[in-house]
Amino acid sequence: MKAIADRVLLKLEEKPEQKHGILLPDNFQTVKTIGKVLSVGKNVTSVDIGDVVLFHAFDELPTLKKDIVAVRESSILAIMEDGENL
Repeated sequence: MKAIADRVLLKLEEKPEQKHGILLPDNFQTVKTIGKVLSVGKNVTSVDIGDVVLFHAFDELPTLKKDIVAVRESSILAIMEDGENL
């Protein structure tokens, strides 16, 4: 699969589990908003393949693979720095 135009293909990453905060039931489904860039379209200038990014939770489009989504470049909120945790 190859991204086109202003699209970015991301492999979803698991969020690090928080040690404190609100307790949620085991069956609560969290929204994954961190992904590793697999492919970028020719109009994408702000991210590179291999970057780990934070993206807007409801802007992703599903693909044929469960753990890969497509987003517009404008949906990417931040590039995660090495070793950075949320």
